[in-house]
Amino acid sequence: RQAFGGKGAEGGGQPEPSIVVFDEAHNIDDVCIESLSVRLNRQRLDQSSGNLTRLSNEIERVKKEDNARLQDEYRRLVQGLQAAGQIDANIAER
Repeated sequence: RQAFGGKGAEGGGQPEPSIVVFDEAHNIDDVCIESLSVRLNRQRLDQSSGNLTRLSNEIERVKKEDNARLQDEYRRLVQGLQAAGQIDANIAER
């Protein structure tokens, strides 16, 4: 058994002293380790690797798509400025 002192507020007033007793305290380490552990096997690692590859491919696809849309929008902006006489052809070609 292991005991430690703590404080807890009851009814919003002054905290009342309290003691928590863990029966079978010698098992606490094992329980904590087990509850925060993940079991990995080759299949799970392979699936995770596949998921990361798909995610990476999707990120690259979206980057390319966004870049193409941004370039297209920039061209339209430059053409509009040129048509409005705001910039000349030499600047528009850059």
